[in-house]
Amino acid sequence: MQRMQVKGLTGVTAIAAGFQTGYALRADGTVWAWGNGQREALGNGQLKDSAVPVQVSGLSGVIAIAGTGFGGFALRTDGTVWGWGRVDNGQLGKSGNATRLVPVQVPGLSGITAIAAGGNGGYALTGPAVTG
Repeated sequence: MQRMQVKGLTGVTAIAAGFQTGYALRADGTVWAWGNGQREALGNGQLKDSAVPVQVSGLSGVIAIAGTGFGGFALRTDGTVWGWGRVDNGQLGKSGNATRLVPVQVPGLSGITAIAAGGNGGYALTGPAVTG
């Protein structure tokens, strides 16, 4: 297996993966995405694939990221959670089908200390994050 560095990314503190999409959190609190943009997964307002990282729109102060099947989640320093992508299972706190080309705040979540995702769902932890 050949290893390759993702072009244009430096200062990366965390990575996450969605279905055919990669996400990187940089030390400056911004989130970057690349891969399949046809399912709204890049969060940059466009429905285009990207072989190079593009900045996820409107996010700053991010401290954690998580990838879902066709989208992502970001935890900001203020304890709020933001999500984007194809939403057909209520992942962003709303029922029904909706698509978010750019991140929106997940309603009803505050004081969050950690996030995770799997398949098409997202998870949030309040209180101290468990480590080790």
